[in-house]
Amino acid sequence: MENPDVSGDNANGVKQKLGNVMHSKQVHVISMCLLVLDAIFVLLLLFVDLDVIPVSGDGENHSKKEEVENGLHYTGLTILSLFMLEIMLKIIADGSSFFKKKLEVFDAAVVLVSFVLDIALSLSRVSSLVRDIVILMILLRLWRFFKLLVNVNIFVRKDIQNQIEAERELRTQAEKERDVALEKLKQAEEQCQRPVVIVGDDKNEPT
Repeated sequence: MENPDVSGDNANGVKQKLGNVMHSKQVHVISMCLLVLDAIFVLLLLFVDLDVIPVSGDGENHSKKEEVENGLHYTGLTILSLFMLEIMLKIIADGSSFFKKKLEVFDAAVVLVSFVLDIALSLSRVSSLVRDIVILMILLRLWRFFKLLVNVNIFVRKDIQNQIEAERELRTQAEKERDVALEKLKQAEEQCQRPVVIVGDDKNEPT
């Protein structure tokens, strides 16, 4: 029978490794790139829907505008799915501490509601009221630009902190090497200050 303590330690180890991955520099960079792409597609979808970017012509079954909107919509939905995966992995890794971060919780709520509305919009034809709500959610998703700035700030601060820690370690190592060198120099000086005794052969003087 498996020891429950061992199982708990293994689970904690997996959560710790997952947390290290989710909060790593590489994941932050990927998340920031996805945020930029999401904002671009959201703005394009909004501009096409409001005819800021005119799209004319007819396709085989739908108008060109509908085809462009559908393409942008499904692309954004794919990115939202990746954000949903990121949020679930962070909740697994951080546990209850995730819900103590108000910005992260609000961001997760925005992503979840946007994802549900996008799925509903994909599965059925919607009224103008629902479409207006979706546009509102699109605008709300743009707030994530603020999160992008926050992530960049965190990323830069961590990088600076890592550089400071590296310089501190180098300085500590240099001080240790200096102390060792001074100790050796002191020992050498003490050795030089000792009287030198010359031992030679005794010779008989002539009488």
